[in-house]
Amino acid sequence: MARRTTKKAPNLTTTDDGLLLREVGDWSTEKLHYVARYMDIFTTSMREKWVLAYADLFAGPGKSRIRDTGEVIKGSPLLALDLAYRFNKYVFVEADSELLKTLEERIAPYRDKVEIKSKEADCNAAAKTIVSLIPSDSLALAFIDPEGCDIHFATIKALAASRRVDLLMTFPMGMDVKRNVDEAARYGGQDWTKYDYFFGSTTWRQTYLNALSSRGWKFAIQKTMEFYKNQLKQLGYIQVETSDEIVIKSTRPNVPLYYLLFASKHPRGKDFWKKISARTPTGQPSFNFES
Repeated sequence: MARRTTKKAPNLTTTDDGLLLREVGDWSTEKLHYVARYMDIFTTSMREKWVLAYADLFAGPGKSRIRDTGEVIKGSPLLALDLAYRFNKYVFVEADSELLKTLEERIAPYRDKVEIKSKEADCNAAAKTIVSLIPSDSLALAFIDPEGCDIHFATIKALAASRRVDLLMTFPMGMDVKRNVDEAARYGGQDWTKYDYFFGSTTWRQTYLNALSSRGWKFAIQKTMEFYKNQLKQLGYIQVETSDEIVIKSTRPNVPLYYLLFASKHPRGKDFWKKISARTPTGQPSFNFES
């Protein structure tokens, strides 16, 4: 059974330990605020019912520095390890050997407290191995936060096929999709292969182009995200309704960068998500969808 370690969800702020830091924008604090809150409600509510597992498919070095302010914050692996009630098992996946080495140093103090597996791998190439590291009798949360559309839908499918896995992931409509998808959809070639892998289909292109020509870019992004959610429904994810996602924006200028997207196969997951997304990090009511 998971045991209590603190009285509240973890604070993002941390110290600079002299190890490698990832430079991030200030919007990362908002994203991680919601991630930490979902981790906390997930483990607090389900700890007595399930063996709980956490999989981080783009784990990074464990700490980051805010580019504009110099503030050092915890990354998702440390947030997951500093919960009031920890997961029973952790799986950290990172393709960059230097980042993984740094993460290993940072998580070393936790290894005598919980079971941790770390793997240097491209999560898309090692999907079957990653699934094998998640206990078959567990309830799992997978956090998927690549820099762009770098997660293959086949990897999501592998997670969903034989495990009970809630998904918390970024849908990078401004950081990747806006910049690159239009050209990929229009001109094909090698440019669109990445996005075919991401959407798990080639038919996303016509969905995007039809929406773009009829009502512009925002509508095109909305329709392609709906396409992606429909793909998730085919895997049994029922809690992927329109307007459930959270818009993460840059501070200066106030431009949408990506959506934080949640999916679960159980209604309780939806209830948890509603609770943690109802208010912004400053306590204001949250209006999730960017129309």
